[in-house]
Amino acid sequence: MISENIRREIEKIVLKNKAKVDYLDVRLVKSVGTLISFRKKKIEDASLPRDFNGIVRAVTRGGWGYANFNDIKELGGAIKKVISYSKKVGKEKTELAKVSRITDTITASSKAKEFVNVTLEEKIAITKKYNDLIWKTDNKLSSSSLYYTDSLVGKLFVSSDGSSIYQEKPYVYSILSVVAKKGDVIQKYSTHLANNNYSDLKNKENKVIEAIDIVNKLTKAKTAKSGVYTVILDPRIAGVFAHEAFGHLSEADNVYENEQLANVMKLGKKFGSNLITITDDPTIAGLRGSYVYDDEGVKSKKTILLDKGTLKTRLHMRETAGKLGEENNGHARASGAVRPQVRMGVTYIKAGKSSFKNILKDIKKGLYCISWQGGNTDHENFTFTAGYGIEIREGKLGRIVRDVKLVGNLFETLNNVDMVGNDLKYEGGTCGKGGQYLPETSGAPHIRMRNVMVIGV
Repeated sequence: MISENIRREIEKIVLKNKAKVDYLDVRLVKSVGTLISFRKKKIEDASLPRDFNGIVRAVTRGGWGYANFNDIKELGGAIKKVISYSKKVGKEKTELAKVSRITDTITASSKAKEFVNVTLEEKIAITKKYNDLIWKTDNKLSSSSLYYTDSLVGKLFVSSDGSSIYQEKPYVYSILSVVAKKGDVIQKYSTHLANNNYSDLKNKENKVIEAIDIVNKLTKAKTAKSGVYTVILDPRIAGVFAHEAFGHLSEADNVYENEQLANVMKLGKKFGSNLITITDDPTIAGLRGSYVYDDEGVKSKKTILLDKGTLKTRLHMRETAGKLGEENNGHARASGAVRPQVRMGVTYIKAGKSSFKNILKDIKKGLYCISWQGGNTDHENFTFTAGYGIEIREGKLGRIVRDVKLVGNLFETLNNVDMVGNDLKYEGGTCGKGGQYLPETSGAPHIRMRNVMVIGV
């Protein structure tokens, strides 16, 4: 996607300017893809987005300069700008974690990027088939949306440290949402049709029909009763819980810029049950959030954040690792030719030993929370809304309930985990931070928590 001639030209330009600053890097990002969306019975968008742009960064005496460019001919001028900017703002020591010099080329397999050779017409046909099935199955729904996107992204990274890395990453993602109304009750339910590969999109008729069945049941369901429950989280909401409630607290740029959070997130501090280990591992191949090198040319690695309930480390980019004196673990990520931030890749709760049957059997009064609709966090406090719930009485699943909102303190809740399932599953999504939206993967098995506050009616 990015030619060797362009790569060599950028390497020469960076080498020529490296002595003028403490550090300099250039990133080029090229992407080709597809976007298809339906709203109710009509197609709203069918396009082939294309993008090619770049960013230059330079740091002098701790001061950063940034500049974008859209043509290689603009690179020389962009470098002059960032060198000037960095020298004007730099007033302290530059502290960047040391990195290895790397030259590498990572290309996606033909299977992983098979969608590139599928025509727009074929992609419209398969997504339209599912959208037509929605309304053929139930023409009384209030609304529906079906979104499909794919992209092949090529990134070139060249730095004054001597690294030159080119890597390709394919992405495929499709999500379906259906909305139903009964009287004054309006309910929405969403499910993924594809998460990693184009082949995932095939034979998803049963998932479409299941989503419609669930949303209609929810319009007839009672609202969950408020109270304190033993709660089982299914892998989807448990994974989102790990990502949103704990993962973001582990991003080191959040920590060193926030004194209050830094005082809370002290390494070695006990935060949860011995049963809970939370890891971020972008090296797991084939997932939406996986990558080989981050956007600072640092090789990704498995990073255990919470080890049997104890905070072991946090996620870093070069600057945060340098300033905090901690090991860099390759978590600088950017949504394109923009400034990198510390971001998660593949964040998951390690599988335990319990079967779902054993997790369920001794619960007198509880809720089984399935999927998720949304949530927010405020440092260690969280609010999450499940897709729906199923009441648990005397170890057995009962009726479906809607509007299940879980609230509490993250660390208290982690301490109340008393069983972890043996059925770890991963699911991809998109995470927003600082105006950037990046592909990520969350994972978890079923987990059981005691004394969780549920807000219903």
